[in-house]
Amino acid sequence: MYDVPDAPIVVFWTIDALSSTAAGAVDLCGRFQSQLSGYGLDALCLQGAVTPSSWTIESHVRLFWPTHTIGEKRASITPDCEDKPYLKVIADRFGGAYFFGAENSKFGQAADLADCGGVSPWVDDADQWWITPDVTPQDQAEIPLDERPPWKAIGALLDETAKGRAATMFLNDFEAGGHMPRCWWNPDTEACTRIYELAVSLGVVDESTAPYDAFLAPGFWQDLQEYTRDDDLVTSKTLVSDFDASINEQVDGLWRDRTEPRIARLLDGLKAQGRLDDLVLVITGDHGEAPCAPQVITNERDCSHGHIPSEWTAAVPLMISPPEAAYQLIDDGWLPADGTPFSSMRISYGLTDLFTGAIPDTWPEPEPIGEATSWVCYEHTVNRNRMGMKLIGDQTMRCTAGGCGFYSWDLPIVDIEAGPRVLNRSEVSPEIMEFAESAPEYQSWFTKACMGKATD
Repeated sequence: MYDVPDAPIVVFWTIDALSSTAAGAVDLCGRFQSQLSGYGLDALCLQGAVTPSSWTIESHVRLFWPTHTIGEKRASITPDCEDKPYLKVIADRFGGAYFFGAENSKFGQAADLADCGGVSPWVDDADQWWITPDVTPQDQAEIPLDERPPWKAIGALLDETAKGRAATMFLNDFEAGGHMPRCWWNPDTEACTRIYELAVSLGVVDESTAPYDAFLAPGFWQDLQEYTRDDDLVTSKTLVSDFDASINEQVDGLWRDRTEPRIARLLDGLKAQGRLDDLVLVITGDHGEAPCAPQVITNERDCSHGHIPSEWTAAVPLMISPPEAAYQLIDDGWLPADGTPFSSMRISYGLTDLFTGAIPDTWPEPEPIGEATSWVCYEHTVNRNRMGMKLIGDQTMRCTAGGCGFYSWDLPIVDIEAGPRVLNRSEVSPEIMEFAESAPEYQSWFTKACMGKATD
């Protein structure tokens, strides 16, 4: 049984572009647990989380404001000014403050789409907030850790908790996931060195160009991606493997260089205040990256986000400290203990219920454990995406505006070369087929969802 503290400290931390595949490859769970052990803490790592979108802003808006999964709000990435994010709901229950620190500049760009009294709807409920301005990766790399939004938000939270008060905080860690461009943080890793040498041999870049400059050059990765499209080429197989390895190298190094120091700052501060026992810390990915895996429907390889949600882009890790809080969420029916797939939105519901004792009546019923929906509407993405996936059990229906296909949902992923396995119609479960047939003209179901016209 988890006893809710009188003045809880709830921190929800997303690692941008961190898939469960990459997290597992470099044992982030073990490393997180090891770091926590130095403070007498532990964490429970859960398998099966499926993010509500493979696009950053859409994923977060549905995690923070569950009303964005129903009706006309399906297609919106802009919260209503009067809607409270779930972390604000929790903070208000205890008379605490809510802090917001996001490294991904897209949170700031979203402010252009709406105005809540002169403030972005993303942060109008935050007591203090910081968002990285729209800068290039190389410019962002030059910003010292202590001048970045997460560091400042942690400092503000510690000022509040030093007074014995409750507080909630959202942190977005942009670099420590698998985000493009690859290899900029350390061009000399094994996979990045191989990628650079192959790019030189293919004529994608001149050998007079330094690796760092090559990796950040406009078009470099897109040009190189073209060589992954012919599966008969040794070059293709090498690139697919090295692209995957470069993601893992990036996650490995930047977790060490960026995320671990931030975790230490938070824990050191709370330890000095004698408040570690009041902390619930949740770390997850907002989406993952596709390591040149074949995209469903089109079967073309995608070496970036991979716009149609998949095992690489929609499956994310979920780490919760202390374990007692996680077990309480399991006992209360919000999370599974056995790796069954579930919508990562359930963590928002679970935390809200755990700390306030109720779910806002404006929120829809969450998808049951064993089901998840993940889709992309944002019109400024490639091809105005409007793509999505419905998962039930171990099967999925994955759709573009032009059509749908039925696939298995296989984790852990074994064969990047092959990609998700296509199901014959005879293999499709009755549950998936019932879902497909329940949506009129279901081939365009996700397009309708993104237009706010899909039935709920």
